[in-house]
Amino acid sequence: MAGHPCNGLICFEYRHWNRLNYHDDCLVLVYNPATRNTVLVPRGKGKGKGKGKEIYNYRLEGLGFCSSSNEFRVVCLYHTLGSFRCELFTLGQRGAQGTHHLQLLSRSWKRVGDLPCGICDITKCMCHVKGRVYWIMKLPSDSSFKHVLSLDLKLEEFK
Repeated sequence: MAGHPCNGLICFEYRHWNRLNYHDDCLVLVYNPATRNTVLVPRGKGKGKGKGKEIYNYRLEGLGFCSSSNEFRVVCLYHTLGSFRCELFTLGQRGAQGTHHLQLLSRSWKRVGDLPCGICDITKCMCHVKGRVYWIMKLPSDSSFKHVLSLDLKLEEFK
């Protein structure tokens, strides 16, 4: 289980493992420690196998905050068919005095698209700063993680 904090909320990934050590499923939970409120985020398109689902071999989630819309967004990056893809899920809004209302504002994930460059690998470390989320990545021509990928949550574009 991994946790990603953002403005007082924590996004958790919980993976179920089968006997062959493959993860069958991954649940995404967002928790507010101040109110002890938890929301289970619905599965997106890049979350499993079967009809209407894309098969993935790598996936990570995180939480960001878009100040222009006052909304929390769950970000999912996943690797499928030779490329990394991204989806966003709008979770809820920041309330008065900084309280966070954990309700689902959208009913589905929105596909942002493929990542803008040929990424070889990406770290699970993600941080959120002023409406953008950041990851450290590696390009096929490099042997180390020394590039930064940024997603603007307002424009829903990679920079």
